[in-house]
Amino acid sequence: MPVVVVSDTFDFSKPVTLKAGNVYYFNGSNQYSISSTLTIEAGAVLKFPKTIGAAIWIVSAGGKVIANGTSANPIIFTSEKDDSPGGDSNGDCAGSTPSLGNWSYIVLDGDGSNFNYCKFLYNGSGSDDALFEITGNDNNFDHCTFAHCKGSTTISGRGVVAYADNVLRASFTNNVMYDNVKPLSMNSGMSIDSSNIFHNPDNASQKNTYQGIFIDPNLGTLTNTNIAWLENEVPFVVFAYYQTQSMQLISNNLPVTFTLGQGVIIKFVATASATEKGPGIWIKSSISQIVGYNLPGVYFTSYKDDAHGGDTNADGSATSPSGGEWNGIYDYDLLVNAPTYYYNWSNILYSVN
Repeated sequence: MPVVVVSDTFDFSKPVTLKAGNVYYFNGSNQYSISSTLTIEAGAVLKFPKTIGAAIWIVSAGGKVIANGTSANPIIFTSEKDDSPGGDSNGDCAGSTPSLGNWSYIVLDGDGSNFNYCKFLYNGSGSDDALFEITGNDNNFDHCTFAHCKGSTTISGRGVVAYADNVLRASFTNNVMYDNVKPLSMNSGMSIDSSNIFHNPDNASQKNTYQGIFIDPNLGTLTNTNIAWLENEVPFVVFAYYQTQSMQLISNNLPVTFTLGQGVIIKFVATASATEKGPGIWIKSSISQIVGYNLPGVYFTSYKDDAHGGDTNADGSATSPSGGEWNGIYDYDLLVNAPTYYYNWSNILYSVN
């Protein structure tokens, strides 16, 4: 495939189209700021070196990326060392092979980017080892593959795809994530369906190191926002520094519905110390509710619980759960209407109850 070198002088302040049938080799020494529309045609290949500091792209307000590949001709984002798509673009023959962390990351500060049928490979040398840091709304991914990428090794660090606290409108559907360290992190105000796959479709045993969706309850808010968590292949991991930093469906006394799908597992962990209890969920039953809490396969449990949702903390048998490890499901209305203000559903495991 013909190679087009994208240097520092490339101007992304105006509309640019990357054409099908070309390899675009980004070898500039600085990050690229996209403040207009960047269109990427199906079949284009984009390759990146590790030498670029900070972000590869910052898609600012007013900027967006429209990358519409197809099943037969996906758009590929990969390392300069990856000779499989587009050939030996860095000219070293077989002198290098791709691996995790070969290139940096992409920041989506603007709204309205779309990535359809794209493949993102061998990323993770950027901020907290993320691939996408997403702070804008309406940035959508559909039928994309994220493989051989990093994501943070810490509980509170970012996933390969990381949604920030202000993102409440986003679509992440029909995607495949495997052979990554930590696949996905998002705020507690986001919804996600069950269409994504967290293993290699051609090898079901090839998953991610930390097989879960990681949720910071301090990022985002459930205030006046109906939420649906329907993914049941991997658990949701709710982490915080202290048990008081729980998911709150009570803010400003506005109605909230938190909907769970069949088989959804939510695990809780505190990151401050070994003795601090994990966060929980706070509701006010007169205005908020958890729909589907009693569906088959739904559990609320400890991050150390490998019996439900697998070894999400990737430590084998090094840790095991015990009682009182997280803060439970707490109902403010029960303070005056019942002997205890914690629910004791049979699928609540290892909590303060």
